[in-house]
Amino acid sequence: MSADQLSQGLSLVNSMSMTFDPYPLILQAIFDQQKKLIHPDLPRFAIILGVVHIILLVVAAVTLILKVLRRQNGERQKIWLWRKHHVADQPIPYLVPNGNFVIEPLQICGCVCYLLFVFGVYWTVKYPQSTPDVVHAGVVFWHAVALVPGSTAFWLSGWGAFYVVYLAPGQANSGRSPHKKNIIQHPLVMNTICISIPVLIAGYFLFVGIAMFIEIKQVINTYELVTLRLNQLSVGWKPNDPTSLENNRILFDIFITLSEKTNRLISMAQAEALGWATVSITMIAVLSDQQEIIGLL
Repeated sequence: MSADQLSQGLSLVNSMSMTFDPYPLILQAIFDQQKKLIHPDLPRFAIILGVVHIILLVVAAVTLILKVLRRQNGERQKIWLWRKHHVADQPIPYLVPNGNFVIEPLQICGCVCYLLFVFGVYWTVKYPQSTPDVVHAGVVFWHAVALVPGSTAFWLSGWGAFYVVYLAPGQANSGRSPHKKNIIQHPLVMNTICISIPVLIAGYFLFVGIAMFIEIKQVINTYELVTLRLNQLSVGWKPNDPTSLENNRILFDIFITLSEKTNRLISMAQAEALGWATVSITMIAVLSDQQEIIGLL
C-alpha cells in the first residue's frame, strides 16, 4: 500500500469515525485480504512436496549406507569427503572433493531443510492461530537455505571430476614446458576456487534467510499491533469523539510501518529468487564448459 493510499484512507476514516464505528469494517477487510493470500490447496501441495522429499531422503540415506556397508574392510579407507593431492614441485597439496561420496550427505541435509519448510507451511496454513511466530518466520529461513546443500554437492562433485580430468597437474602439464605452468594450476588458486564458491553461496543465503526471519517476525508483531489497536478503538468508539483524529493518526502510523516492513520483506524475497537464479545459471554454464573441455581431452 502506497503512502498516498494510506493518506487518503486516513482522511476517509477520520470523516467516518465521527458518525459511526468504522474499525470493525477495517478489521474484517484485513482478515478477508489475509484469507485471499492463502491458496486453499496449499496444505495439499505441502503434503505432496513433503512426501517427495521423504522419498529423496530415504533414497539418499539407503545409498549412503550401502556405499559404506558394501565395501570390504580394506576398502573403507576410500570413503572420504576430501583428499590431499601432493605434487613433487608444490609444497601445498591440492584439495580434491570426493564427488562419489559428498552427494548423499548433502542431499540428506537438503531434504531435512525442505521437510522443515514443508512442516512450517502446513502448520501455518492449517492452524494459523496456534502457530508460534518462530514457525512463521522459520518458513522463509528454511526456504532460503534449502537449496544450499544441493548446489554445494553439485559444485563439489563437478569440481572433483573437473580436477581429475583436466586440472590435475599430470593432465594439465602434459605437452607443456615445466616453466610455463598456468597460474590457475597453483594449489592456492585451485583450492580457493573449490572452497570459496560453496562458502559464498552458503554465506549469502544464510544472510538472506536470517534477515528474512528477523523481518517477518517484525511484520507479524506489527500486524498483531494493528489488530489489537483496531479492537481497542472499536471498543472505545464514541460519536464526535475529539480524540478520534489523534487515535486514527497513530493507527495509520502503524499501518505505514507495516507497509514499509512488508516492502522490505518483498525485496529480500526478490534478492533470494535472484540469487538462486544466478546460482542455477552459473552452475549450468560451468557444467556445460566442463563437458566441452572433457570432450576435447
